[in-house]
Formats: sequence, C-alpha cells, structure tokens
Amino acid sequence: MKKKIIKILKAYNPQPYISSLFLLIPIVLVLIRSTILDNDIWFILALGKNILKKGFTIVEPLSMHQGLRYLPQQWASSVIFYNTYKLLGPIGLSIILILSSLFIIYIIYKIVMLITNNKTNLAIISITLPMIFLTTLSFITHRPQIFSLILILMEIHSLETYVEQNNPKYLLIILLLSTCMVNMHASNFIMIILIIIPYIIEAIIKKKYNPLPLRITLIFIPVFGLINPYGIDAITYAKGSFSNTINTMIIEMRNLSINNIFGIIITLYILIIIIITIYKRKNINIRFLLLTIGTLIMTLIHIKSFIYFAPISSISISYFLSKDYKNPKKIPLNKNNKTNYIIILIFCILLSTIVTIKGIYQFNTYNNKLEKGINKILTIEKNNNNIKVSTNFNNGGYIEFRGLKSYIDPRAEVYLKSKNRRKDIIEEYNNIKTKKDTNIKKFIERYNFDYFVEEKNNTFIDYYLKQNNYPIIYEDKNYTIYKNI
Repeated sequence: MKKKIIKILKAYNPQPYISSLFLLIPIVLVLIRSTILDNDIWFILALGKNILKKGFTIVEPLSMHQGLRYLPQQWASSVIFYNTYKLLGPIGLSIILILSSLFIIYIIYKIVMLITNNKTNLAIISITLPMIFLTTLSFITHRPQIFSLILILMEIHSLETYVEQNNPKYLLIILLLSTCMVNMHASNFIMIILIIIPYIIEAIIKKKYNPLPLRITLIFIPVFGLINPYGIDAITYAKGSFSNTINTMIIEMRNLSINNIFGIIITLYILIIIIITIYKRKNINIRFLLLTIGTLIMTLIHIKSFIYFAPISSISISYFLSKDYKNPKKIPLNKNNKTNYIIILIFCILLSTIVTIKGIYQFNTYNNKLEKGINKILTIEKNNNNIKVSTNFNNGGYIEFRGLKSYIDPRAEVYLKSKNRRKDIIEEYNNIKTKKDTNIKKFIERYNFDYFVEEKNNTFIDYYLKQNNYPIIYEDKNYTIYKNI
C-alpha cells in the first residue's frame, strides 16, 4: 500500500497551468481570513493613534495603571495599521492582510524557484501547503507577525541569492531588514540573527561559499538594529517577556501538545515534513536541515513560532525533493483541456469574488460585540477620559481603542513586573480568573473601577457583582456591564 501511494505521488506531475489552480485555495482562505478581525488589532490601532498624537513614550499610555515602564515594540506596525484604518476603515485592514499574504506567496515562489532551478510545481506545493495551515490556524491575521514573516522570507531570499552568486552585495539588504524588524516587531528581532547562522555553519563546513561576508553581516545586524527610538532596549525586548502564567494563559505561547485541535493540526504538518525529510535524507543539506530543526524546536517550545516553521520547512522540503524531480514536458492546451481549465478558473474567481463581496459587506456593517455596551458607558460619562474599566484579557484592547482605560489587554508582557518594573498585574489577573484569589471585594477596592465589563455568567467577578446587586447599565446575550456602587 505504501509503495503504491508513493508510486502515485511520483507519477503525479501536472502541467504548471493546472497545478497553479492549487494556489487559489490559500488565496480564497486569505480572503476569508481578511474579514475576521483579531482581538489584538484594537490595542494596535489604539497604540498607533496614541503615537501619532503624542509621540514616543516610555510610560504605558493605554491602560488604567499609572507609571508602568513601556516600550511599544510594534510601534511602526501600529502606525501603518492605524493610518490605513483611519483612511479606509476596516476594509483597509483587510487590504493590508491580502496584499501582505500575496507578497508572502510571491517571496516563497521566488525562493523555491531559485533553489530548485525553476521547478514550478515544487514552488506551488511549497506555497500552498504552509499557507493553508497558516490561514486556517489564524497565523495569517491582522497582526505585526505578517510583516515579520515577510522580513524573514526576504532575508532567506537574500541569503539564497548570495549562496547562488557568492556576491556580498546581496547581504546588504539584511542590514536594512534588521532595522525594519526592530521597529515593526522588536520581540522578533532575534529571528534575523538566528536565520543567518545555519548559512555560516554550512559555509564553514562545506566551503562552497565564503563565510566571511556572512560573519561580517552577522556582526552588523545588531548595529543596524540600534536604528530605532528605543536603542538597545528594543533589540533585547524579548528578554523578560515570558512567564509561566503567560505560557499557560495564551494558546500560542504554550508548548505544542495534542490535547486540542490546534496542536493536532500543527503536529500533522510536522509529521508530513519529518516523513518527507526522512524519505529524501540523501538530498539533505546543512543549512535547510538546521533551519527546519531550529524553527521546529521553537514551535515545540512556543506554538506561535509555527508561523516561521511552516514556510521555512516547506521551502527546505522543496530543495530536498528537487534533486530527483523533473519539470513535466510542456504540452500545449488542447481544446477540451482549455475549456475545462477556463471553467475551473472562472468558478474559482467567482468564489473569490463572492467571498470578497461578503467580506466587504460584513466590514461595512461591522460591529464589535462590545460596541453597544461601550457606547452606553460613553453616553453616561460623555467627555470623561479617565474611566477605569475592569475587563478580561481579550476585551481590553477594544475598550482602549474606544478611549477608556482598561485593567488589562492582550499585551501580556506589558503586565509583567520584569517589563513594567512596578507590578505583576498579569499574575494578579490570572489569580482572580482561576479563583486562586477569591477576595473580589478587596480587588475592586484596590482599583476603584468605574465599570465592569463581564462575559455573561462566565467569570467569578460577574457572580460576585450579581450577588451584591451592582447596578447593570447594559446587558445582552454576550456581556453584562455593571457600574460601581
């Protein structure tokens, strides 16, 4: 059975104009994903607005807490998202995601065509497989990580061009990429350094290309990373950004496990990569093996690193397969095949169009689930800008986007004492959420909240507020909003 399956897979080698239809799968998925706003987008927009209005800051400006030390590690991405949102509304956010995804597809295509000597079908497989997984699992979303992925793929393309031509000029772009990364997503700056190391190791061992320009580039990456408003603090942002509480609370920060559908799907992808790598082990080279193993280890530690493992491992597999793969002989389209191809293409275009139109309609009529409730608070308080709101981790960003002061939001590391140098707010929040701390009265008195936004019948605080007859100012099927007594 195994030999039969392998034989079928080996024999399947369609013309590029047929295999290119597979690209429509991730494109349609991206169109669908682009109409679903991620929770993080709200604090990103709020931060972009704040930076444009008040400039750079070292004190956290969005939450209700005073004097928290703060470094807006996504400041450039936030400004891009906010300016686009201000100009085009939610549709603008959708456009950013679609264009970024198309650029990711283009870069992967260019890399694979370069390393496989123009094996088109391998390029299409290397694009389709990771993009399906990344979009389905929401790694392709309205967050700075889409920019980070673009920068890392551009770095790999520059390195592969250097390997191909042994010309140091192609490494200069990596220095520019390091500056872009530290300003757009500082916590991922270390990736720029990690990606170049396998190339240096291979150059030293195999001696097929000169390691000296790579070493010099590695030295200057941190130097160009210093070109940012916060200097060395931005480069080292990842230090102190993790804790056991964060790793437990946030799915993408957890170790990979198969106790949920998220982990099962990622594990399935990993198994596919491992099986192909073992099967083609005679074609393995050092740099791609190290890149794959390195990003795999990162994914096992924190699921969020799958955004790098998926495309990098797919690119590596395309190289391993390319040694024994030949492009199909070009066969011109006959009348019947041409008709079938056109029918399929039209159907896919119509499907994409329908998805896009539906998304535009949804965005034009978009309402956050909290919108009516927050409108009620704003109506009561009018021009008061210092309203303190108790809410959960996911909703805090939207509350801040609307101009209110939230107790917490999805910027988990900001609420670590190791980062803010004042208090472990994330630990406090988790203790209340998990009922390790049951003294809700003391918690409320400590912060003197003005309002409480609680998921309906789903929190310990909600139960306490109901039992103590706190006045309800708004209620729907999702949330109850209480006013402090």
